Amino acid sequence: MENVSVQEQVDRLAAVDLTKQDLRKARRKRVRPTMIALVDRRLRAWGEWVLSEGRSDGMVCGRSPLYSIMENMGESIRGTNPAAGSMPDDIYDVDRIVMGLEEGERQVVSLQYLELSLSMAERAERVCVKARAFNERVAKVHQKIFVQLKPSKCTGFREYG
Repeated sequence: MENVSVQEQVDRLAAVDLTKQDLRKARRKRVRPTMIALVDRRLRAWGEWVLSEGRSDGMVCGRSPLYSIMENMGESIRGTNPAAGSMPDDIYDVDRIVMGLEEGERQVVSLQYLELSLSMAERAERVCVKARAFNERVAKVHQKIFVQLKPSKCTGFREYG
């Protein structure tokens, strides 16, 4: 057995206690995900598109089909992907990503971007969480969507490398 002074034993025990306290503090400090402005803009555009498609007055994204034809000099194709119909490419990409999310994540996205008349508390209540937890879920979905987004000329999102 090693001869250790009482003071050295106290110092060792104090160091162990500090380490445990630091670990407890680190556990309490949780890094909360934040919303990404680029993803928020793209999801807002997607939400506006989806809501405008539900209208029965023939208006698409606030424009009549005739105006779209005149604006595009006789062509009414608004996207380059034939599977997307007249949906613009950026919105089609976001739509595919949203449809590929899990059910709970899709519900959070639809509440945030399609149910615009609801308050934050009402949206959170629909998924049985508090408003802060709802915001964290939205931020987590933003992180997931950001990884899958393609670069866009109109949003300023560029590829790295």
